[in-house]
Amino acid sequence: MGLPSAPMKPAPRPPRRVWPILLSVVGFLAVVGIVGVFGVLPVVLKQQCIAAAASQGVTLTVDHVAIGIGDVRLMNVGIALDGVPQLKVTADSVQVTLVGLSPGPSAVSGMAMMLDGPLEDLQKALAAWGAARARTSTAASAASAQPVTWALGHLTWTRAFGQTAKIELSNLEGEADPTKGSSRMSSDHATVTAGAATFGPWRVAVERDAQTARVDVELDPVVQGGPSVVFVRDSSNATSLKVSVPTSPLSRLGVPAKSVGLAADSSVDANVDFEEARTGAATLKGTVGLTRAVFSGVPIDASLVLSATGDVAKGLDVKQGTLTAGPLHATVTGTVKVFDDGLRLALAWRSTPVSCAQIGKEMATQALGQLGGQLGSIVGDLGGAIGVHVAGEAAASGLITLDSRDVSAASFTLTTNDTCGLALF
Repeated sequence: MGLPSAPMKPAPRPPRRVWPILLSVVGFLAVVGIVGVFGVLPVVLKQQCIAAAASQGVTLTVDHVAIGIGDVRLMNVGIALDGVPQLKVTADSVQVTLVGLSPGPSAVSGMAMMLDGPLEDLQKALAAWGAARARTSTAASAASAQPVTWALGHLTWTRAFGQTAKIELSNLEGEADPTKGSSRMSSDHATVTAGAATFGPWRVAVERDAQTARVDVELDPVVQGGPSVVFVRDSSNATSLKVSVPTSPLSRLGVPAKSVGLAADSSVDANVDFEEARTGAATLKGTVGLTRAVFSGVPIDASLVLSATGDVAKGLDVKQGTLTAGPLHATVTGTVKVFDDGLRLALAWRSTPVSCAQIGKEMATQALGQLGGQLGSIVGDLGGAIGVHVAGEAAASGLITLDSRDVSAASFTLTTNDTCGLALF
């Protein structure tokens, strides 16, 4: 019999100090992975976003990038269109949804858009930018264009129409889809500064696509569907402008009385209809009325009715026009000149002669109301009893100029010619 074999001893365990080393190695590898994801990947994504913007003719600057789950956030962003120095955009952040590792739809927060210069110059620069993009774009770059939304934005447009004009839109929100050529923008606090006067605030909404455009301005933001201005350009490139103002105080419409030559707030009602065909032929029909408008310290009611036709490039001629101001009734002639950034009225008016007695009675009625009419009748009766009455006639003429690019420069001149006096019997 052989000797019994000795029992086998178990293999020795690694010393316990090996596990901390292994854990350190695993931790190091995890750190390397995290650094790769949160250190290298942001740089890659940042460069991809900049390259995608460049393919669309946009210069993009980014301070730094923060990575989320399924998206990336670009912080402190600057945006400029190549060849369009009139436009600059900054944003606190741009959240870009990732499609794989490629940029997808984005949302802009804290946007500040700055425009400078006349509308005509801006349109030319944007048209040139669009043409250059069309020449250099490829199927890949066109496919990389993604929708953009924005909120809490602010727009400032200096020298919009004239050297002193400025447009400001706060609480700006909207969206744009480059693949469809459509965009939408709205603001619930829009103001316009022209010369020394500031108008607004108004509510503004702008919508456009590849063929049409529409601008809605609510002059009294408190009243939904109230006083408004609507501009429309249709697919044939014909345009229309409609102004509808039910009787409202000027102050409710964001129009300072002094900015339009009035000494105090008054009520206005207006309906204006401007139509321009694709050929440039245009018509203008408008009615504007003022109630108890104070001119030279005297409150009067006034209304202006115009009808003009012509060519936009050459100007429109006033074919029919009447002006009523208190007791005066006048015919109006003149021209309406349309520009890319506004329009200018240059009108001349001349009243028919009115008896001085009638002028005195109507002016008293408008200044003092029913009491003035009663006093006028009493004075007339008393004068007839003693054989004294107001004799003679009066007429007036003047000029009206109004340029929407600088409303504060509006003027209303008056020249009178009268033979008023007292006569016996």
